[in-house]
Amino acid sequence: EGGWLEGVDISEDMLAQSKTKGIYDALFPADLTDAHVDSLVSKSYDVVVSSGTFTHGHVGPNGIYELLRSVKAPVGLLCFSVNLGVWESDGYQLFLDELVEKKLGQVLEIRHMEYLTELGIQCKVVVIKKA
Repeated sequence: EGGWLEGVDISEDMLAQSKTKGIYDALFPADLTDAHVDSLVSKSYDVVVSSGTFTHGHVGPNGIYELLRSVKAPVGLLCFSVNLGVWESDGYQLFLDELVEKKLGQVLEIRHMEYLTELGIQCKVVVIKKA
């Protein structure tokens, strides 16, 4: 069965690049730290994937709440990468532990991976099942 693919980014340039791929059904500009993002992320998605969001000088761990809010419960999945350079300093593991303690989701996997290999940058990839 066919699906529907939407993309969201704060950068108009990234949205323009995404449009050239010809795979998205819809693209939206949005800032996950903006209180007005409700109209975009309050939809219920089966799967939400985020890459390049949780890194130096971008969205901190609280942005995970915004992404998780857009995932269907109790079957939806959230998958995102976190630049290894901010994993400890920004407290991602502690945040995930609290998320589980609050029964908002179940961490299915945290995997250490190569990210931007040409720059020697690694990341953690996290998969959460919404509770």
